[in-house]
Amino acid sequence: MDRLAIVEVRHDPGMQARIRAAWDLFWPQYIERIPPERLADGSFRFNGK
Repeated sequence: MDRLAIVEVRHDPGMQARIRAAWDLFWPQYIERIPPERLADGSFRFNGK
């Protein structure tokens, strides 16, 4: 059931837009609080919870 819900969200542009808007609000605050550590392969690891 959970897997179906995830698929439905993925194909619902309105829901994607809402998630993206919430993420845009949340993400900069998260970065400021916990700076990411850049790894050798170019990816990021986050310190903290």
